[in-house]
Amino acid sequence: MAARYILLALAVVFLVAATTRVSREGGTRHPQTRTWLFVSVTFAAVSAWLFWQGNNMGHGTAPAGSDLDALPPIDDGTSARTDSPTPAPVGLDATSGDANSGSMADQIVSYARRQQGSSVGKGECFDLVDTALRGAKAKSAADYGKISRDADYVWGTPVSLSSLQPGDVIQFRNYSFDKTVVTKTDKSTTTEEAGGDRPHHTAIVESVGDDGAVTVLEQNVPVGSSGTRTVLYFKDSKTTSGQTTTTVKVHGKFWFYRPQSN
Repeated sequence: MAARYILLALAVVFLVAATTRVSREGGTRHPQTRTWLFVSVTFAAVSAWLFWQGNNMGHGTAPAGSDLDALPPIDDGTSARTDSPTPAPVGLDATSGDANSGSMADQIVSYARRQQGSSVGKGECFDLVDTALRGAKAKSAADYGKISRDADYVWGTPVSLSSLQPGDVIQFRNYSFDKTVVTKTDKSTTTEEAGGDRPHHTAIVESVGDDGAVTVLEQNVPVGSSGTRTVLYFKDSKTTSGQTTTTVKVHGKFWFYRPQSN
């Protein structure tokens, strides 16, 4: 730090000037002599403080409980004072990063999610699933048999509903469900009904919920629609919460498949 040397030099200059006047006049009666002495002492004190700060900079004690010699080196000759945090993984739906990282199932789900609001290939349900599996280097339906427009496609190893997980594929045949929600109060009873059908369809599992509820990623439902996310049901159930009873009835056929590496 250059300032400490400059202040030290000025302190010496003012001290010499004051000493010369004292020897010439025989005392410090002159106001200018006293001023020079004061300035000299002030500059000397500030310079000494700056020297002290510079000598002690960067030599603090290590935090309690830290063994600096035991911590991993950052580079040659430098010890880390704290461990660096492990970088968080890039989300599979992030706009940056490598979407092809992660497991095969992650890649399948990631691809299907990114197609929300757009259509893959000719817009058929088959096109979304086939492209997602091939992009993840998994076998597709053509690897298990001849492809025809109305076939019940096979997409991998069969699994049960209890074993279903994200990235699995569902093949439908004349599937439908009916959901009825009845809410009773002291004054009235309200009934809400919903349902859906998939006569011949294929979808990718995004997540598995309770009581047979599964969130799927699909396209061409209804015909001509782009990629979307839908909750479907694969088990009859009846649940009651407070004054509300929900009943689900499932019809038709469906098969669950676990994609396999190509």
